[in-house]
Amino acid sequence: IHIIGVFSQKFSLHNFPFDYQELEIIIQSKRNDARVNLVPVHKGSKISAITRFMDIRQEWSLCDYTDYILEKTLSEHSNSGSSYPRARIKFCINRSAKYYIWNIIFVNFLIIALAFTSLTVDYNETGDRLNVTMILLLTTIAFKFATSESLPNVPYLTFLDKYIISGISFHSLVTVQNAVVSIVDNHERFEHISLLVLSGIFGLLHLCFGIKTYMIKKAKNKVLNDFSSAILFRSNMI
Repeated sequence: IHIIGVFSQKFSLHNFPFDYQELEIIIQSKRNDARVNLVPVHKGSKISAITRFMDIRQEWSLCDYTDYILEKTLSEHSNSGSSYPRARIKFCINRSAKYYIWNIIFVNFLIIALAFTSLTVDYNETGDRLNVTMILLLTTIAFKFATSESLPNVPYLTFLDKYIISGISFHSLVTVQNAVVSIVDNHERFEHISLLVLSGIFGLLHLCFGIKTYMIKKAKNKVLNDFSSAILFRSNMI
């Protein structure tokens, strides 16, 4: 069988780990359309090579429907002036985010929440306060480097990168509060205001990420449903 296969895809990981990927396989005959004619499969039948999709790490799952388009190359793009039959197989894979939620996001959430424990130390003991905060800050940074192998190495910030960096920034803010409280005049008032402000930032931070997560999942489900509906409509038209 004389065919040319192209199996490559550039992933978009801006919403990692709540992302999905639309993949495409292009198979082209090396014989022109005068000698080869591609015939569509029966309506409703599956493409077996795609339905047997497996992921050893169980990180990806195959979406419900696959699509294929039969077409021909343009003769003006060929040195021989011939057209060649080609099949474009499109399908979606959806990432399971459970591993990242429990092993990275949840652990980072606990470390960020522990930053409030430094406020239980007397404000006159600045060194002890800073010691607690700096340990948690270094723990967050060390945890980020420890989990870097599980994160995609891309030249932009993913959704998970933004959450981790926000946690480090919050720890830095608590560190500044621990240092400033010892030099202000009204220690108790500054302490109460700081607690309210830090609690508000902590709550707003996670509220924003929670809303963003919901919006990402909602948009993803809409795209996948539209993708499936379009394929079913095209199948019914054949």
